[in-house]
Amino acid sequence: MTSKVRQAGRDRSDEPSVERGGAKAKSPRQFLKEIEQMKDDALAGFSEGKFGELRFGDKELRPEDRPQVIALLKAMVYPERIAADILSSRIPLIPDFDFKLRVAEQASEELQHLNILRGMLAEWGQDPDEMWENPLPELVKVFEYVGGLETLAEFFTANFIGESLLLNANLKVMRAVAPEAFSVYLDVSIPDEAKHIQLNREAIMHYATTAEAQDRARLVAGRLLDSFIEGYKAKLRFMAEMAANRANGENAPKAFSPGRI
Repeated sequence: MTSKVRQAGRDRSDEPSVERGGAKAKSPRQFLKEIEQMKDDALAGFSEGKFGELRFGDKELRPEDRPQVIALLKAMVYPERIAADILSSRIPLIPDFDFKLRVAEQASEELQHLNILRGMLAEWGQDPDEMWENPLPELVKVFEYVGGLETLAEFFTANFIGESLLLNANLKVMRAVAPEAFSVYLDVSIPDEAKHIQLNREAIMHYATTAEAQDRARLVAGRLLDSFIEGYKAKLRFMAEMAANRANGENAPKAFSPGRI
């Protein structure tokens, strides 16, 4: 990829930007390092179990007979589908062709992930669209916020945080804990998410180059970290509720109590 960061003949990603009035922005590389550190600090909390842990029930049961597996797949339908919609709506606002093309590719890949999730659920006799129509409110809030961001610096920073936490706190854990349950989905989504994270890294360095842009992106990063954690906890509660319902002889969860839409 050749971005405008490199098009001037040499790499200026380590050079600070001095703005009118004397305000100084960090160099693009320094600012990205700051955002990376915020993400890494949050991931340390996930690794320590600070926000709860993903558990997928009795491994002696088939994946389709484990309510925790079904619950997580259902909860992930909304993020994959709405992410594609949000990315597609942002494409006309991206002036740089390389980033425009790669965002379009990402939108297509999110739909491919969605197709895999829906296929798994349908094959197991589940309604694949149940939680598209009735998503977890915490997840809705995340994507409503991202969809409303004004600048590309903010947008790509939000995507970087979300994709990084999804990959490291969700997908890689799913692979480590229950590969037999999720391999069909993870074999495609994990390499794609890694590619999306790299796109967002490069876009942050390209668009977050002024002090104002960096201030706004920094605030977005902090809010996304908090919102992702709330969404993660909501998924854990939903998984636990589905498991409890199954233990009580119920085939489907009751209306999710904390404000289910």
